[in-house]
Amino acid sequence: QADIEPNLRETVELELLGRKWRIDYQGRIDLKETIVGVEPNLIVVVGLIIDAILFLVIFSLAKQRDALTIQSDEFSQLMEQFKDSERRLKLTHAVAKLGSWNRDLQSNTLSWSDQTYRIFGLAPGSPIDNELLTELYYKNDIDKVRSAWKEAITGKPFDIEHRIWSNGVLRWVNQRAEVIYDEMRRPIFAQGSIQDITDRKETELALRLGTRVIQSARESILITDADANLIDVNPMFSELTGYSRDEVVGKNPRFLGSGRHDGSFFEEMWNELGVSGTWQGEIWNKTKNGDVFACRINISTLKDELTGEVLNYVGMFSDITEIRLQQERMEHLAHHDPMTDLPNRLEFMDRLSQEVSRTVRQDRMMAVAYIDLDGFKPVNDDYGHLVGDLALKEVAERLQFAVRKEDVVARLGGDEFGSFFLI
Repeated sequence: QADIEPNLRETVELELLGRKWRIDYQGRIDLKETIVGVEPNLIVVVGLIIDAILFLVIFSLAKQRDALTIQSDEFSQLMEQFKDSERRLKLTHAVAKLGSWNRDLQSNTLSWSDQTYRIFGLAPGSPIDNELLTELYYKNDIDKVRSAWKEAITGKPFDIEHRIWSNGVLRWVNQRAEVIYDEMRRPIFAQGSIQDITDRKETELALRLGTRVIQSARESILITDADANLIDVNPMFSELTGYSRDEVVGKNPRFLGSGRHDGSFFEEMWNELGVSGTWQGEIWNKTKNGDVFACRINISTLKDELTGEVLNYVGMFSDITEIRLQQERMEHLAHHDPMTDLPNRLEFMDRLSQEVSRTVRQDRMMAVAYIDLDGFKPVNDDYGHLVGDLALKEVAERLQFAVRKEDVVARLGGDEFGSFFLI
């Protein structure tokens, strides 16, 4: 209208997306002439369009602001997760004794992670250069490392185990690296890792030494799992028993049984193992071809140091058959006449004492005979001691033939014999 107030001022307040907005309308004098002759409805429509545009602009700005706020929050959360992951990674590297390093091949500058410094026994951030590395690397391994690095520059994998000095102590490390090239295939950067593997190398050395000792031992050695099933034997075991390693792995050692020991013998053995963790004694075993042999065996229990759970049983045994047979022969000779193989006077008197006690307990009768050969001395004098010995053997055989198996015939000495039997 031509009479529009030029100083018209209008304020509209809106609440949008949880926020309050205020729009100010300000009349302009220079617009008075412009709107003269314009239809009022057109002015209203234009005003509404302007309101709609403003509303859309404000709404869009509000959404963008909220989106930026959400993105900022998400970014903060991602940064916190990243920092947490970084802390966890550093902890993992420390536990695994794993460090990292980078080398700019154009400037020949080297950078280490804190864990790499610790592996070399240096304070994090200490200056490092090739001269220092030469001092830290074990001199006998330097050429090997340099050769591997030259090959890595040409594209071959860099994966090497070598020794270093760390705080005056020789330690083993494993280094791996990947070389990055530019578009001209020129090496420009290398990224690698280093891990302290001293514990692993010491364990491997101990295992190799242990294996070497077992393989070269002159005693038969067998190792079982917690269920007493064989998991390994040494060559001496195969030599003694006739069974190869492949034939016995996975089996229980009872296949060596000779049948000379009853169930109570092995029950006592396992009880002793359960109480003290060790057992030693003599066992008669059987070889693959059926020969029975005596062995002196020591069995030890290997347990988990933390839980006390049984992990393995280790048995070491040696063939004592000849020793045992010799002992039995000596014991037999101590109680028997070497010429006739009859019980001697000592054995005869011992058995007689036992039988007398038994007859008294059982209220039985027993007969005792003393036999002396008359005229035996002339046989030795006239025909010699060889003929006399043959005569004594013949008498011994005839006396044994004349009595029952449970009766006793003995040579008491010279041409004297004795016998007793239950009636």
